[in-house]
Amino acid sequence: DARRALESALLRRLLASPEGAALEGVRTCRVVLDAAADFLGATIATLSAEDLREVLFEIIPRQVTIDPSAAGAIVAETRALYTFLDREMGLEQAPACLGVLGGAAEKNLAAALADASRFGMAKQIFAEGRKAGFDVRTKAGLEGWMRELHARELPPAVRPPGDPAARAPLDPKAKKAKKDGRK
Repeated sequence: DARRALESALLRRLLASPEGAALEGVRTCRVVLDAAADFLGATIATLSAEDLREVLFEIIPRQVTIDPSAAGAIVAETRALYTFLDREMGLEQAPACLGVLGGAAEKNLAAALADASRFGMAKQIFAEGRKAGFDVRTKAGLEGWMRELHARELPPAVRPPGDPAARAPLDPKAKKAKKDGRK
């Protein structure tokens, strides 16, 4: 709670600054700060350039359901924040973090946000629900999608835990090959 209050005050100062003048808001900046705190235990004062790279290009694409078109806003808001922190507070790691946000950062982030192979399990479920036509942002839409999922049959290759077919014994040749593989 204390971290969020301090960051909210910082973001209000950012919006009132020259760097914040061109921003429409700082909503996606909040996503970056929350991901840093939740997954890395880092605050804006302790977030290194390497941590920022991990938050932007690994954690957010894996964990946060956000459209790839938001990549520009995420990079612009975060760049404005670090420019502000460098100018106003002399934050030591600000120049290195600005380096992470330069070049092809927007393009790389958009690609990462669109790459379904990077999605965590929950994000995959949400993405599939959207693709199936459910508004998973609402409680009713999410519940409808969950009912749809539960009604589906599992593919033959997938067996639920405890299913006797999932524990079928291996034939002797397969058993020996598995044992040899472990050796």
